[in-house]
Order: sequence, then structure tokens, then C-alpha cells
Amino acid sequence: DAGFDAIEIHMGHGYLLSSFFSPNLNRRTDRYGGDTARRAELARRVAERVRLTVGASVAVTAKFNMDDGVRRGLWLTDSLPTARLLESDGHLDALQLTGGSSLLNPMYYFRGDVPMDEFIASQPRVVGLGLRVIGKRLFRTYPFDEAFFLPLARQFRAALSMPLILLGGINRLDTVEGALGEGFEFVAMARALLREPGLVNRLHQDQAGEGLCIHCQKCMPTVYSGTHCVLRRDRPGALAVPTAAATP
Repeated sequence: DAGFDAIEIHMGHGYLLSSFFSPNLNRRTDRYGGDTARRAELARRVAERVRLTVGASVAVTAKFNMDDGVRRGLWLTDSLPTARLLESDGHLDALQLTGGSSLLNPMYYFRGDVPMDEFIASQPRVVGLGLRVIGKRLFRTYPFDEAFFLPLARQFRAALSMPLILLGGINRLDTVEGALGEGFEFVAMARALLREPGLVNRLHQDQAGEGLCIHCQKCMPTVYSGTHCVLRRDRPGALAVPTAAATP
């Protein structure tokens, strides 16, 4: 009724449906816990009900964890069979492939440096003090590489016929073209568009080969105050843009 063309069901990052998939978090002994198929049952019913509600005129996709990035969490041995079940049900138009846990391992789906000082400053004093003590354990670091989920996603592309959406630090035109060439129907961007909302148009018009996002991750703590890129000069309090020599 609101005029949206697509709906994304969040089945990743340790949220409700993702936690049901997880052998680490799902300890239930009823129809929604146990083996891979039982742990997938709730998400399958949700997808079915959403499809029945919106009909065929609205695209329904799901953000889906390939790997939780936590000990005893979801891994390919469970996530690939789960994806096959979702595909066989036929309620989803595409899967957007991701990984990590917003609570247990958030940097797994951001990668790069942790903006710890900014996180501490964004929190109440007591929480900030806690981050100073345990922040390094909570925010494990991973090196940033363009399209960092591509190696895992390739295994899903080989196993599934349904449309797949690649994400993971995509910022360059050649990365987009490479993903489409490997059979991914779409790519998804987030931080790149926070930095530069018109990026897709610029890429399409051959005005740029890559976006302006430098993956400093300083947008992460802004989720508590209104998510935005701190380097955007059209926003109050924007930081100085690093020089090319200082850009990772």
C-alpha cells in the first residue's frame, strides 16, 4: 500500500531468524530446533507468509548469512543446505549473501579498522568505559578487501539457481562488472552510497571507476544518532577528508 517495490526479510547478522539457523544459539527441542531443516523451519514459514501477504507484484528477498563468523555458529555445512530449502520453497525472489553477527562479531561484515574512539564517544559514559576494557575482544578485526564475501558467495552461486545478490565492500565498477560476469544478478552497496548517494549514476555514465568511500568505518557509530558518512561536507560536523596519500 505504501508503494514499495520490494521487501527484504532479514535472515542474517544474528537477528531473530538468523539465530534460529545457528547451531550455537538454537537449543530448542521442538519443531524449530535440532537438525538443519528444523532450524530453518521458522524462516521458511516467515517467507511463505510474507509472499502470501504481498502477492506476486512485490519482490521479496532475504539477507542471508553464509557464515556467522562465530565459534559453533552457522557455516557452509548448514547454510548451503538451508539456502537450498529456501530456494525449493519458491517464496523468495533473491538471496542477498552476507555473514557475521551484529552482537557477537560485527566487524566480520564491515572489515577494516575499528573506529573505537568514535564508538566510545557515542555511548553513555558507563558503556564507553566498558568498551575501553573489552572493546578489542568485542570488535575483532579483519583486513578489508573489495568484495570480501565473494569467495564464500561463489560456492552459493555454484549450488543455487535462484538470483543472488553480492555484497561486501563493493565500491568499484570493475568489481560490479566482475560479479555480474560470474553470474550474480545484483550487487548491493551501503557505505559507498552513504558517502556518495549518486555513485550508481556516476558509474553508469562512465564518470568514475570507483566511489569516494575510503572504508574508514567511521559511519558505524553514527547508527546511534542517524546513520551518515562523517566525511560528507554537506553535513554539519563533517571531518576533514584524508588526502590521497593517507587513503587506504
